[in-house]
Amino acid sequence: MEYYITTLIAAIFGTLGFGMLFKIKASSLPICCLGGMLTWSVVLVATSLRCGIFSSNLFASIFAIIFSSCLAIKIKLPSTILLTTCVVPLVPGGSLYYTMQSLISKDFEKFYEYGFNTILTALGIAGGIVVGSIIFTAIRKPIPRIISFNRIHYFNERKATESKNFIGIRIHKMNLANKPFRKIINGNKTVELRLYDEKRKKIKLGDIIEFTNIENINEKITVKVIGLDIYPNFEELYKHIPACEIGYNSDEEANYKDMEIFYTQEEQDFYSVIAIKFYTIK
Repeated sequence: MEYYITTLIAAIFGTLGFGMLFKIKASSLPICCLGGMLTWSVVLVATSLRCGIFSSNLFASIFAIIFSSCLAIKIKLPSTILLTTCVVPLVPGGSLYYTMQSLISKDFEKFYEYGFNTILTALGIAGGIVVGSIIFTAIRKPIPRIISFNRIHYFNERKATESKNFIGIRIHKMNLANKPFRKIINGNKTVELRLYDEKRKKIKLGDIIEFTNIENINEKITVKVIGLDIYPNFEELYKHIPACEIGYNSDEEANYKDMEIFYTQEEQDFYSVIAIKFYTIK
């Protein structure tokens, strides 16, 4: 029991040290330390179940990649940084040290033993990260999702039109940069692209969106939602939504990577994305 407690404390402080080295914000350090401790706990449990070095590190790395991928967006930290701190306790530093020491002292029996263990540990970590990434992706996106509500557009649009004072229709407020704001006013943009996060999940067909120009908060424009198309990421979305509807000019090349300025690939994988189709009311 003393061994387990001692190594868990060491895992926490080791993760903390690397977190500070990576200059992770203080509010995120407790999550990193928790991840490092839990990752090492997986090794301890696997070892107690008589799993080998490779299997123990494989299971621990699978846990680490899933843990870091799930929490990275929530704490606004790149998953690679969170993953790195979580797997710090797994790094075979001691084993590698003894491998080189045995080589220098020409104790080849120990050299092969420690060297083999070091290689198994490294392979377990690498394999776990690969397998964990596949599992997380499969959980998040078992199949490419393209959901279209075109069949009920007309019903909802007619119902919303009959209610001129918008009674019973929710009004959502969003901010826009001046350039896309102007394109909506000029009729050159009829689709707004966003993450399909909790805020956007509240939007329904027929709802009203009030866009505010962030460069002039007194300037607003109101639109009515007539379409909600959900895609796994912007790359898939750009294949189905015409560039002219998004706001690209005829002489501009539409590139889904333009959206990565605003939303990372990790955020897209976590939330999915949505194309909000609308027409201007005023």
